[in-house]
Amino acid sequence: MTLRALIRHDWPTNMRGLEQAITRALVTCDRGVIDAADLPFAADDQTLSPARPADPLCAQLTALLRTHHGNVTAVAREMGKARMQIQRWIRRFGLVPDEFRG
Repeated sequence: MTLRALIRHDWPTNMRGLEQAITRALVTCDRGVIDAADLPFAADDQTLSPARPADPLCAQLTALLRTHHGNVTAVAREMGKARMQIQRWIRRFGLVPDEFRG
């Protein structure tokens, strides 16, 4: 859960923000193990939970993954985006392409 929260967070200051968040979490954590609650942005529900279906990009991505049976390359081609961008969105929204296959 903690790693998922770190991956899904927007990180507006990139590596510096990540480093500061981990440093703060290490100071406040128990037993030397960082829990999601130790992260400075833990109160932000959107970071710790999957994206809301009301997000139009999430809805479009979900529909295209369903149409293309989880084929990320086909989704990227249809959206006119790079495959890596689609993978970033998939991670951000907590989607799993394998769930759309077969």
